[in-house]
Amino acid sequence: MNKLSYNEKSVIKHIYPINRQAFSKLIEQLQLKAYSNSTIKTYSIEFAQLLYFLKDISVDSINSDYIKSLFVVLY
Repeated sequence: MNKLSYNEKSVIKHIYPINRQAFSKLIEQLQLKAYSNSTIKTYSIEFAQLLYFLKDISVDSINSDYIKSLFVVLY
């Protein structure tokens, strides 16, 4: 995996440890698929916002029912 950029390092500090590996894995997968730096930046920012919102809930435990319940609460 390539080194994380400064921007990614600053973002990952705000993600709970339980989800940091998922964030790094996303970056790695996008790089392996040769996505552009701009796309990687956009996807990683959006994913980081989700992870920040989840706090200490593992992203691996999220399913469609959980997301639907969030929409009910948020809207």
